[in-house]
Amino acid sequence: MPAAPGVYAWFRDGACIYVGKASNLRTRLRAHRASTRDLSPSTLRATVAERELGVSRRFARQRPTLITAEQVDVVNRWLASCDVAWLTCPSAEVAEALERRLRASGLPPLNRV
Repeated sequence: MPAAPGVYAWFRDGACIYVGKASNLRTRLRAHRASTRDLSPSTLRATVAERELGVSRRFARQRPTLITAEQVDVVNRWLASCDVAWLTCPSAEVAEALERRLRASGLPPLNRV
């Protein structure tokens, strides 16, 4: 995984469920793939917690974390069943513009307006 700016997309059962941008793809995707109880660094993990556990994103991202080990296991298993793809960009600004275009073409269910 490159340490470069870019956009990334998460897929579940072949459907795009989330798109994002990063100034450093390696760092950002590591945050999304982390297995710790602290969900605060990852909007995606917090959104999965909201969807799968019925907690608010604010609760999921609270520090210190209130998420239990069992709850984070649910989030981790859900994300482990997903695929991720990325595209590097020449700059963070280009990545941001591409992410906006991707989101405008059809907002994936785990992205927010």
